[in-house]
Amino acid sequence: MSTAEIDCRGCPLVATLSAMTWQIHVYGTASAELTNWCAGHRLPLNVFAWRSEHETAGLARDAIYLLRPDTYVAIADTSGAPNVLDRYFVEQEIQLLAPSQ
Repeated sequence: MSTAEIDCRGCPLVATLSAMTWQIHVYGTASAELTNWCAGHRLPLNVFAWRSEHETAGLARDAIYLLRPDTYVAIADTSGAPNVLDRYFVEQEIQLLAPSQ
């Protein structure tokens, strides 16, 4: 990723980073499949309107960014497909809450 900075004054991104929890960020549009996956696994999904500054900073439009509770980016995946998340949690042996019914 680029070292370019995004001006986040008044940006909701800053507020999401104060939550010490696993969370998904999408810059652009989240797919219905991803939205359903996040709801089912009770993982916060934060979707931010695409801005040119995101591209300048090296972010990919509509990609999945999985943030750990310490805000480290665990996954940056351009496919936008939630199966990437399933694979990550299995490989890392991380147990999420059971999917809601």
